[in-house]
Amino acid sequence: MGTGKQLLEAVQSLWLTHMLVMSEENYPGPGVSFGRIDQYLYPFWQKSLAEGMDREFGKEILKCFSIHCNYAYDAMIRVGALQGITSAFGQLITISGMGKGGIDMSNDLTYAMLEVIDDLSPCSNPSLT
Repeated sequence: MGTGKQLLEAVQSLWLTHMLVMSEENYPGPGVSFGRIDQYLYPFWQKSLAEGMDREFGKEILKCFSIHCNYAYDAMIRVGALQGITSAFGQLITISGMGKGGIDMSNDLTYAMLEVIDDLSPCSNPSLT
């Protein structure tokens, strides 16, 4: 069985970049959304599946990513945020949408992400748009 290396490395790169931006801007953060995550991570999802990754393991990677989003405050406290932290951090993801000519851009990763969000409810981050 494949390890999901492609997807794991892509998600780790996304998270590191996001946290660097958040740390630079400090609390309450820059309000930077992850964007259409199911579109730009889809090639890595497909490659990992093609290499033998189990779909459920891929969802575990996405769950770990989502859980990290809920710990962003911990990282912000360590870089000097002194405000009380009592609500969601405002990290947003966008999934699906429409492409050129009005085509539906939903894919297998879109549905996997919806399943992950449902499984982790009521975690507040990332918020789905």
